[in-house]
Amino acid sequence: LIAALVINVCNLSADTCETFGMGRTSYLPALVFVVFGTAMLVSAFLLLAWAAGRYATTLPTLRLVENGLEPPLTIAQGDKWHLFVSHVWSTGQDQAANIKRALQVILPGSRIFLDVDDLADISALESEIGQSALVLMFLSKGYFSSRNCLREIRCAVQLRKPIVLVHEANEAKGGLTLEESMSECPDELREYVFAAPLVTWHRLRPFQMCSMRLLIAELLRAWK
Repeated sequence: LIAALVINVCNLSADTCETFGMGRTSYLPALVFVVFGTAMLVSAFLLLAWAAGRYATTLPTLRLVENGLEPPLTIAQGDKWHLFVSHVWSTGQDQAANIKRALQVILPGSRIFLDVDDLADISALESEIGQSALVLMFLSKGYFSSRNCLREIRCAVQLRKPIVLVHEANEAKGGLTLEESMSECPDELREYVFAAPLVTWHRLRPFQMCSMRLLIAELLRAWK
């Protein structure tokens, strides 16, 4: 299809094709251009998929000291999710997805809600919060300005759900200072939200594993 479009453009405007070095009369350079470009896109996608898979396979699986087995993950009657990940798409979507994937490797069997994977109906946000044992709030720029995030936060506060905060401090990645995040939070929610345990999110592998350990400790504490 792309090749046909390029050929059609060459038919309509030979000058355009010549501008991109594809010649006025021959379709071969155009086809080579399209095939090479497509191959590069596919290669980039496969490389990203390989990198994500490799990262996941190098993560350890949590096991109990006394027997070397994976810990049983209990969930209260009426709950559907061990964890609800609340984040704003513009500055926290990639980090939220990475956290979910990593937790599912480290804690096999964990049920973790992430809207892009699990939300069928936007009107069901409050219902999903109500069926979650713990709510993770990913604090990045604009989090407290998002209408849907505020719905999730207000519901969690109203239901007195346990909360864990994960703070994105890297401004180049959509982060902000903790003081800025606190100032963004509505006054009536600030006391409950910021009384929750706080974990700083890191990207360098050794420090990120420290972040994950702290987060997992809070998860296991909430699931008891």
